[in-house]
Amino acid sequence: MVTLRIRVHTGVMIAKGGGVLLGVGHTPQQCGWIWSHRKMANSTRKCKSCGEYRLAADGVKVPAGWFCCHAHAIEFAREKASKATARQLAKAKVADKQVERVKAARHRKRKLDVKPLSYWMKRAQAAVNAYVRARDAGQPCISCGRPDDGSHQRHASHYRSAGGHPELRFCEINIWASCSVCNNWLSGNLVPYREALIAKIGIDKVEWLEGPQEPKRYRREEYQAIEAEYKAKLKELKSNDNGSL
Repeated sequence: MVTLRIRVHTGVMIAKGGGVLLGVGHTPQQCGWIWSHRKMANSTRKCKSCGEYRLAADGVKVPAGWFCCHAHAIEFAREKASKATARQLAKAKVADKQVERVKAARHRKRKLDVKPLSYWMKRAQAAVNAYVRARDAGQPCISCGRPDDGSHQRHASHYRSAGGHPELRFCEINIWASCSVCNNWLSGNLVPYREALIAKIGIDKVEWLEGPQEPKRYRREEYQAIEAEYKAKLKELKSNDNGSL
């Protein structure tokens, strides 16, 4: 705080050094001398580094801000430069990761582009089989009637074999859940399979499966579409099952 001596003149109060008006008198003899206290503007400032308040005249003013001493100004500048460097390194790391991801994606695409048709056929068949097993969950083996109690492996068994009738490879009414014994060791156990299949879909559809079929050759894009379709159907099936619980 600075104490200023103020002289009062007629009608106006004048403070040496820029005082404030305190009132209006007629003559100096009537009002006499008046003492006033006022706070100087910006007499103290907060250091941008340590947060302490110091006299403004004793500090250091730089473009980055006001500091109470040169050491704090240097320390702040070093910290700022260090943070800027860390940000640049982080950005460079993110950019490098993005480049690596792009390279990895291109590499995966090149590897997939040279995969044979059999690779895509197996992926499509696996998606169809997974859907069939989920669709028939809880139902007994189509051939021997063994219950789905978790005591044996479950397969997706083709009535008309996929190798002998590739045109029916992905036909849903030609694929049903069975136990691994019937599918692997009894070649599908077709006699009881046929009887159960007639009970499920009717004799007309069974005879259609047994009749002549138009040959079918699949392209890679078609295998990929089948895989995507049955993955979506399996997801929807599981979602509906969870919603019904």
